Amino acid sequence: MRADPAFAETLSAALAGYGPRPCIEFEGRWRTGDQITGYIDAIGHALGDRGPAEPVALVVRNRVPHAAAIPGSIADGRPVLMVYSYQSAQAIARDIQSLSPAGVIADPQDWSPELDGAVRSAGAAGITLGADGPPVATRRTAGPVARAPDWTS
Repeated sequence: MRADPAFAETLSAALAGYGPRPCIEFEGRWRTGDQITGYIDAIGHALGDRGPAEPVALVVRNRVPHAAAIPGSIADGRPVLMVYSYQSAQAIARDIQSLSPAGVIADPQDWSPELDGAVRSAGAAGITLGADGPPVATRRTAGPVARAPDWTS
């Protein structure tokens, strides 16, 4: 189910409206609106030409990039399928196989051989969100590799 286009547009404008001001506080550190929209833009770029109506699966963790991915996807009009991270690698892979999303967004610790295989068989984009290395990195795509912009948080 897609978000109402008017709501998605309002949410997108609200997120962009923060700019350099504080937007999300996590573990005693504020991230600016520009940093949050940077995550959102990088995820969109990593999804490449997959249409905005195609859902993404988010293996959810309590992390800033994950918090940005949810409203960012909704603002882009893209459905978000939440996958519980505190289950076995096999169960996460089964969830991905049954959901068959256009993209899978996960923390580095959740990328197992099982998840990698499920993403490959679904023909989905694999996107890593993490604190080590680039904040958003393309792990696997069904077509040509899309590169997220090179920026730091």
